[in-house]
Amino acid sequence: MNRITKLLVICCAVVIVSGCETRSRNAHPKSKQNSSEKKTVLTAEEAASLFANEIGRWKITGKNIPVGGEVEPFNDMLETRWRVKGESVEFTFSPLINGKRVPFVTHREYDPQKGVFIWRSKGEGFPETSGQDHYNPATKTYRGKYIHSDGAVETKKCLLVSKEKMLIKSIFELDGEVVFSREMILTRLVNTEESGDLPADKKSDDKTNDMVIGLTKKQAAEIMAWEIGEWSIRGQRMPENEEPQRVEMTKTVRWKERGKSLEYQFDLLENGQPVTYRGIQTFDAGKSLFVYRAKWGENPETISHERYDPSTRTTSSYFFPTAPPSDNKTVTISRRVGDDKTQQTMEVFHKGRRVFSQELTSTRIKARQENVSP
Repeated sequence: MNRITKLLVICCAVVIVSGCETRSRNAHPKSKQNSSEKKTVLTAEEAASLFANEIGRWKITGKNIPVGGEVEPFNDMLETRWRVKGESVEFTFSPLINGKRVPFVTHREYDPQKGVFIWRSKGEGFPETSGQDHYNPATKTYRGKYIHSDGAVETKKCLLVSKEKMLIKSIFELDGEVVFSREMILTRLVNTEESGDLPADKKSDDKTNDMVIGLTKKQAAEIMAWEIGEWSIRGQRMPENEEPQRVEMTKTVRWKERGKSLEYQFDLLENGQPVTYRGIQTFDAGKSLFVYRAKWGENPETISHERYDPSTRTTSSYFFPTAPPSDNKTVTISRRVGDDKTQQTMEVFHKGRRVFSQELTSTRIKARQENVSP
């Protein structure tokens, strides 16, 4: 592994979670300027509000940009929870490294004396990394500069676009020269059962559906129409602590009711025998989400709520059995690439612990019918 490749691998955890807290909707009247450093120093209460708004699950859409190399897109998911409520948080995520998902855990707290956020991150099989970030409420921006174990210098900026979205850019230098950069968009997936709000932060005008991206029925029909056609699906499924398993299947999508619902058919081999599974997708205009129902083999029927973000061409979904209770939860992220390809990542959790993941690429193999528009 050369020096640049090693740097890319080690820095996976640092780029994603360092300095990315979501700003509270309130201003920070108690914040004060540190005259010697000309930096805003937050109070412990203000830092706790920032932490509280970060609690939840986030989709990550990004790209690595090596100098002189090809751009490498990637997707991931990040979950944030309290470590000590009001004082510190814990991030968990599993970046793809050398073809395998590697679990990382990052702890983050605030030092009110220095006015900085301090973080420590450890990935399975990787050395611990640490650093500090400063937050400027006037620009809604985190900034940090870190020196890695091999002498590489990383400069990072995290812009808080809204309560639901963050933009991150990092630049890496070796021996004084830029070797690559990384850009990411973090978007909140769904509201969690525990919002993370502290008692003082909870307001009567809080909205539970802030993250909804409103779609008209016409827009929803156009989004569904894009799916119509025949697709080749290739990828791998990865049970935790087991070797990856190859996945191959075909998918056929057609209108069930033109402009209103789709019918999906999946054909694959199981134990050498051909098997077909089906699913139905509809659009709930009231909630501005897609609803997908499916049944695979002897497993219980599942239903998923899916939200499509036109700005990133990304769909995020939560699957759950229609016959509760269940300790299982499935989360998927699907991104459209060009006109005839999608990339999907899926994670299955049992009692909060990930037990299975899957990465698939779908490529259109038969052109859509001319008359597919609603």
